[in-house]
Amino acid sequence: MKKLNVNYMYLEITRRCTLECLHCLRGNRQNMDMSEEVLDNALKNVIHIHELDLGGGEPLLASQVIESIINKIRFYGIRVDKISFTTNGTVLTPRAVELIRQLQEIASLHVRLSHDKFHLLEFYIKNLTERVNKNNKMFMEMLGYDPKKKDFAMDEGIISCIGRAKLLTHEVIDAINKWIEPTFYHLVNAGPDVIDVVKMYDWDKDIVQVCGSVVISATGYLTPMDREYEFEDEGPIFGLHIKDKSLLEALILYENEWKRSLGDGSRFNR
Repeated sequence: MKKLNVNYMYLEITRRCTLECLHCLRGNRQNMDMSEEVLDNALKNVIHIHELDLGGGEPLLASQVIESIINKIRFYGIRVDKISFTTNGTVLTPRAVELIRQLQEIASLHVRLSHDKFHLLEFYIKNLTERVNKNNKMFMEMLGYDPKKKDFAMDEGIISCIGRAKLLTHEVIDAINKWIEPTFYHLVNAGPDVIDVVKMYDWDKDIVQVCGSVVISATGYLTPMDREYEFEDEGPIFGLHIKDKSLLEALILYENEWKRSLGDGSRFNR
């Protein structure tokens, strides 16, 4: 059985969230976590991951999924160089703290705090500012760096006109800009037809090199990065999912379909 050496894997472990940010490109939050079956199919043929990114939603709400990921990494003997996730800072339970420490034992851990003005507005609206500031201090103590530094806090970027952000107007953004100053945001039209192409090499060897981004939605679809939930669930990349097949099998199908789309008659087998 071939094994996969993956450069970057993004797992959308949950669609649950504590906030309802105006700019959320995912859309309205959903009460859904990545299933055990999808998670197992994503990892069982993998031997090495350079960076494993745990996404959401708010990933720290899905403590059971994170625990399962830790157990599977250990069970399958997967070497992971770096683990990262983005959190809004509203969830830091004792269980989450313990899981963060276990993630640190597995690989270099990089945590990003969403600190843009839209999140700050949500903290204010939901009366969460004090809690987030307290959690930030705990993050600083656990991880050894300042959560408010630029390389840690996600405090600038681009808003894509998808998801909830479709309803944002320049007037609304201008009003938020006047309310708080740390960053400047601007709208761009990021259509849902952009695919971060996965590239695979060395199919004739026991270990297949997987470059590009392997992005797996909570429902098990291979999907482009940063898209609306509804678009993810349409199966945008050749309709491929790993709900009933391994990631290796899905990537073989992906490679074959990609070559077919280019008019290349060659096919890969297991």
